[in-house]
Amino acid sequence: MRVYLAYSENYHDILVKAKARIIISYGRKHGSSLDVYLPPGFDDFMIDSGGFQIAMGTHERQGLPGDDTLEPYTLWLQLLLRKYGNIIKGYIGLDTKDWAESLRNYDYMKSKGLKPIPVWKAFWPEAMLDALCKEYDYIAIGGVAFGASKEVLRHIFERVTMQYPNIKFHMLGVGIRGGVAFKTFRPYSVDVSTWGVPARYGHDIILDRKQVLKEVKLPNNLRQKLRDSKEFEDEMITKAIRLVQSLETELDTFHEPHQTQMIF
Repeated sequence: MRVYLAYSENYHDILVKAKARIIISYGRKHGSSLDVYLPPGFDDFMIDSGGFQIAMGTHERQGLPGDDTLEPYTLWLQLLLRKYGNIIKGYIGLDTKDWAESLRNYDYMKSKGLKPIPVWKAFWPEAMLDALCKEYDYIAIGGVAFGASKEVLRHIFERVTMQYPNIKFHMLGVGIRGGVAFKTFRPYSVDVSTWGVPARYGHDIILDRKQVLKEVKLPNNLRQKLRDSKEFEDEMITKAIRLVQSLETELDTFHEPHQTQMIF
């Protein structure tokens, strides 16, 4: 399973040292709308469209592009691929709240010579997923980033991977919450921003007694130490990254017997 870490320039050197796979959003790129820049030091990028922020209505508050994103996103990708095509392993199509509009967006991108990874949201008709699986071999599953329990996530993973065993699935924004499900049914790739919780929330990432990654609140003295010591902050971030990356490798050592391996 490929684990893509949400990029943060604040921890660029740590991410480079960890040889991280990076997911970076069109909406959070640097510079003007036509800049073709990816942070140096990485050799495996996934590009996100920022469609989730648009669908949630948070794009304006975060200073991200809005409903007129399709054409500039498509053009930016074309330019980006010319410069970094060898290290961009996939790019997410521009999805919206409406599945029919999302399909039109993917068709537009294909008409411009692109091969986007389409998004199917778990609350959309399954007939749409079936149609996508007949046309694409790499599909992102969205709509499960918030609110879904571990049991619901596991059910979704089981259903789609068993029904479509030859499709590569990327799970959008699930992160370490999918740890229980990942022990049995493995998607091809996931993206994770949880590695930054020490700095953002004063939390830690640990392996619990069942060898599942878990986010826990640090005691007050360590939260204060995070604020006071950049060295300690970097140490905690490095540890969190290492544990999140362990989903790629160490998970195999404690998988459940009936695991379906979705690595191609």
